[in-house]
Amino acid sequence: MSEIFVITTNNSSVSAAQDILAAYAASTKKLKLLSVQLAANGQTTVGNYPIRIIEWASSVTPGTGGVSITPKNLNPSGASPSFTARAVDTTHATATNSNWVISDQFNPIIGYYWQAPRSEAEPKANLSDAIVLSLDSAPGGTINVSATMVLEEI
Repeated sequence: MSEIFVITTNNSSVSAAQDILAAYAASTKKLKLLSVQLAANGQTTVGNYPIRIIEWASSVTPGTGGVSITPKNLNPSGASPSFTARAVDTTHATATNSNWVISDQFNPIIGYYWQAPRSEAEPKANLSDAIVLSLDSAPGGTINVSATMVLEEI
């Protein structure tokens, strides 16, 4: 049976190109990405920063410099997650192969929201792969970001 989880970071300081959120699939269950939300707190300057949602495959090495976070099941009586997650890693995750799922721009004034266009079109991470929300260039100074990824473990 599948379960729906969220991973989040709240008001985290970001000043470099880095991974904002990352979900690392277990060796027993795959992941589907359902939605992503990214916002900045207290920004007064318009800026467009390139972001990517990437599915990393084959021998994934997690980013470093951030923190481990615990995925939260949206069902209070649901199962514990099999996958692990990280937030605000200052170095990017790497792997043998990558699939760019989304390449877009994040404006800290208006935020960013992405949802799979339809059921069955969700990006997927196979066993031991990862799905990462990555900021691809340093913002002009430090911004405080909050982000949420909604994932289904299948």
